[in-house]
Amino acid sequence: MFLYLCVWQQHHREMLEIQLVHSRRSREGNCPTFTPTPGVDALHQYAEKTGDELHNLGRVKQNLLVKSNVKYL
Repeated sequence: MFLYLCVWQQHHREMLEIQLVHSRRSREGNCPTFTPTPGVDALHQYAEKTGDELHNLGRVKQNLLVKSNVKYL
């Protein structure tokens, strides 16, 4: 469960970083404001990141299956 929480936090942090990269920053008085920039660049970056994570997840599952099969032989 702890590993799942760490992975989820990392994923969440990366998605927020993508949002910040694709935002306009300004200040209204003492408050910073962020407005999404128009376009689909952030969506493309989300898709790329998610594809990478799915690929890595597949490799982890494959490694676990191989290790578990060797362990019980």
